[in-house]
Amino acid sequence: MKKVLSTEEINGRKLQDTSVPFSIRVGRFLDSKDMCPATRKGVAWLSLKEGVPMLGVLHKRYWLQLIPLKRRAFIGIITFRYADEKEKEMIVSVFGRKYLPEWKLLGEEMEKIFKVRIVVHLAQEESGLEMY
Repeated sequence: MKKVLSTEEINGRKLQDTSVPFSIRVGRFLDSKDMCPATRKGVAWLSLKEGVPMLGVLHKRYWLQLIPLKRRAFIGIITFRYADEKEKEMIVSVFGRKYLPEWKLLGEEMEKIFKVRIVVHLAQEESGLEMY
C-alpha cells in the first residue's frame, strides 16, 4: 500500500528540515500543490535553485504529466526576506485576482509549515503566461 504523505513531508523529507535550503523547501511545497517553480520572469525551472531571492510560480497543466498543452498561467512571485536565519518573511505577489483566494489559503498553510510571516497581496488583475 502506498504511503500518503502529509503536506509537511514530501519525497520522504520534512519541509522544516533546516539542512535543506529554504527556497528549495518552498519549491518542493509548491510542487506538491500542483504548481511549478519558475524564474521571476516566468520561465519554468528544471531543478530547484538554492539561495534565490525570488521564486516565480506557474500553474501546472500537463497532459499525461509530460507535455504542456499550452503555456501555463504565471500566477505569482514569492520574495524571500531574511533579517537573520530565524527571522524570515515571504511576500507573495499574486498575478490574477481569481488566484487570490487560493494564495491566501496556501499562505496560511505555509505559515504553519515553515513558521515564517507571509504577506499575500494582489500585484496585478490578470495572470501572465509562462515564458520559454
